[in-house]
Amino acid sequence: MFVMPRFVRQLPQKAFACLALATLAQTAAHAADYVLVTGPDFPPFADQDLPDGGLVARIVKQAFGKVGRSIDIQFMPWPRALAAVRDGKADATFPYAPSTERLAIMRASTPIFMLQNRVWSAEDQPVAWTTPSDLAGKRLCLPLGYAPSRPIQALLDQNALQLTQPRNMEDCVRMVQSHRADFTTNDPAVMRAVMERAHINLAGNPKSLDSRPLVLFVAKNNPHGTGLLADFDEGLRRLKADGSYDQIVKRWPEP
Repeated sequence: MFVMPRFVRQLPQKAFACLALATLAQTAAHAADYVLVTGPDFPPFADQDLPDGGLVARIVKQAFGKVGRSIDIQFMPWPRALAAVRDGKADATFPYAPSTERLAIMRASTPIFMLQNRVWSAEDQPVAWTTPSDLAGKRLCLPLGYAPSRPIQALLDQNALQLTQPRNMEDCVRMVQSHRADFTTNDPAVMRAVMERAHINLAGNPKSLDSRPLVLFVAKNNPHGTGLLADFDEGLRRLKADGSYDQIVKRWPEP
């Protein structure tokens, strides 16, 4: 007969509940083939409050399912998610836009989505631009963990932009609306969801700064990384080949 240890019996009820939840989470992680991490506040692609954890999270789950792999997805701030994979505490993370800095330590999957980076500014003070150099001298808001687009990164390298990095894109939307920043950049799908959540409208310039993929990352030093990427890329290929990918995107957020 199992006898509960005395120190456990003496734990407060809340502590016991937390211990039980932690044990369950650890068991689930061990039962999964791969442990993945992602971040919050990136609607519609990733957020713990969205169905299935977001559109990309749903695609990732179903892609691995196509090749018979089970996964456990955990949420944490974007910089921590990347660090967890780098340090071997998780197997992979998504969805990220590749950058020179990230690709120095990570290997990327087949693109899951293609993003169009556009400039968003206050409706009463819209930012007009023809070439990226027109943005020089302005105040950019970009959340922590977001990789700047190539044209924006070039301006940052020249110290031609004043960069503010709050915790999420909703904070950037509020800063731009209140003129504490001149502009932010992001894909229209992301901005529509964030602006709806914040009850704020910004002016979006129809011209695109660049097109960037969203990918899944594994660390270059992960001995199982090659197999994980092969599983995901094959699952994503099958998902697209049988039409499931298009159905997921078309029906989102419905299951």
